[in-house]
Amino acid sequence: MTEQQLKQEVKEMWEGMRADGEMLVDLPAYKLGMPFAIPGEVVIPLECDGEFLPVYIDLDLIPTLVEGLQKAQKACANMTAEADAEYHACQAIRRAAGGI
Repeated sequence: MTEQQLKQEVKEMWEGMRADGEMLVDLPAYKLGMPFAIPGEVVIPLECDGEFLPVYIDLDLIPTLVEGLQKAQKACANMTAEADAEYHACQAIRRAAGGI
């Protein structure tokens, strides 16, 4: 497959994912699609600055990846809640002090 053919295939893949609502991030310089299966692996399609960088996850590692994502999701939610609480506390202090 030539470089031009590969670029065309990747372009068509993104167009198909976009049409099917399977794009997680769809920016000019960064694209991330929903994972899809191939024999023995799951592929996470990723493009950064025009370079297609598929991530291949071995079938046996998927449970570990899922566990890691769930832990990261919980940590992210906790950090977001803490940051939101701190922001609202600062806003309340500003209002009480006569600020905005």
